[in-house]
Amino acid sequence: MDIWIRRFAKRSQRDSLTRVYVLVEDGEGKLPILGYFALSMCSVEVDSLSEADRARLPRYPVPAVLMTRLAVAKTRQGRGLGGALLIKAARKAVLANELVAARFFVVDALDEQAVRFYVRFGFVSSPDEPLR
Repeated sequence: MDIWIRRFAKRSQRDSLTRVYVLVEDGEGKLPILGYFALSMCSVEVDSLSEADRARLPRYPVPAVLMTRLAVAKTRQGRGLGGALLIKAARKAVLANELVAARFFVVDALDEQAVRFYVRFGFVSSPDEPLR
């Protein structure tokens, strides 16, 4: 979790590649990072969708909000923070959809364990990209 947020997040936000949202805990003058997520826009190729999702969609790429990062500090894992951050990210995606159309909310899972986490929240893997 630490490497990306400390080395790349600020530049990614400054360059309008992502919007980064950080959860911190105030204590003793320090702001330890408990977790974060980052959002960006993307497009989804219609051919990469399930047949049910393809129904009534155009043949060209469809706009989506992409959660590029979701992380929780190791010392805080297993306490529901990941789920809370995911829900917050989904709410931000809904707000974004009010300004710029986005048909899907897409996540890029780090590994199979992350896929299982997202499935618990109702996400479905892409037939062509099992980690997406």
